[in-house]
Amino acid sequence: FNIWYDCNHALYDSWISYHDYIKNLLPTIKSITNINNKLIADIGCGTGRLSSLLLREITYAYLCDTSDIMLKGAKKRLSSFPDSKYKIILSNTFNLPFESNSVDISIEGWSLSYCIQDLKLWDKLIDEMLRILKIGGVLIIIETLGVGTEYPNCTSNLLNSFYSYLSNNRNFNFIWTRSDYKFDDTSQAILYSNAF
Repeated sequence: FNIWYDCNHALYDSWISYHDYIKNLLPTIKSITNINNKLIADIGCGTGRLSSLLLREITYAYLCDTSDIMLKGAKKRLSSFPDSKYKIILSNTFNLPFESNSVDISIEGWSLSYCIQDLKLWDKLIDEMLRILKIGGVLIIIETLGVGTEYPNCTSNLLNSFYSYLSNNRNFNFIWTRSDYKFDDTSQAILYSNAF
């Protein structure tokens, strides 16, 4: 996983710039919890897309990823923000470099699907992301619910099992929002579809 993304980080960063063209992500996150003046951990941050949406309203962001190359992309994406607003950290999701009860919001976007191959580790994964939350803190997990569909229709058995685990075993609330892609033309759509 890391090697493929490391080799294709520029293509990945270009691809996600076409995602959520109707800009539903930030309002959806804000409907879940108040982000004003909060301290967040952006887990599996990739090139920093979620943090770039949140940094204008939050106090501080820790951006964590296992890929140094993706984190360099995050640094580039966040270059318009002062360094005093964020810290970029090379880290593993199963062993986050934070004290317990230290952040207001843990947020993950589209990376846990790579951490859930071993069902026996699901509790460890969620426990670690919850461990770092302050009392009253919020964990937000953003993952795909389908591609090429207007309504949730995830065709991955593994992800569907994980979603059921979150709802039934961990008492997560489930909401969905559309975050469509809009490409400039058909050839561009084919390029990204074949790559990802």
